[in-house]
Amino acid sequence: MNRKRINYIAMFCLLFLVLVSCQASALDNEEVSQAGEEPMAGPIESTPVTSATETPIVEPTTPPTATVVATVAQPTTTPEASIAEAADTGRDAQTGLPLNPVEFPEGDFVVEGPVKSVFTVPMDEPAFMVHVTGREYLIVSQPLNEIRMADGSTLLPTEYKNGMVVRATVRQTGEFDVFGYPILASDDLVVLAKSE
Repeated sequence: MNRKRINYIAMFCLLFLVLVSCQASALDNEEVSQAGEEPMAGPIESTPVTSATETPIVEPTTPPTATVVATVAQPTTTPEASIAEAADTGRDAQTGLPLNPVEFPEGDFVVEGPVKSVFTVPMDEPAFMVHVTGREYLIVSQPLNEIRMADGSTLLPTEYKNGMVVRATVRQTGEFDVFGYPILASDDLVVLAKSE
């Protein structure tokens, strides 16, 4: 019986010494990190040094040719072109309302451009995220069955896709979505072009 007791006491002393040595090791590491000398965690990587006198290599560019200028000068009738022309004036040609404004004015304004995201559920309040020259407009429109193409035809719910071009007279609702976008309301959204 005494022999078992001596073995337990010896084992307890051994565990005590192991714990004390581990604690002393942890204190030594803490003192080193407080002194600002952190132990190395891995290999040191070096970065190449470049000379201050080196100049970047610039390849010569060719000036635009007359055919390119003639192509650009030709008028276009795509919806994207009308958006770019109207954005230069800041006013919609049809209504005289502000077009794609950076800051939302009080009252109605027009948003026209390609759809970045379409949310067709719920079908009675679909939402369209329109992206125009770095700005995004979140429009909640009339129900899907009331939305028309420019020619008066309707679309199936599966035909509403990213990339289609829409136009809507919108107004602020004073509400924001979960990402902080102001929610704009419209009851006259029209699809100008379907996405392919």
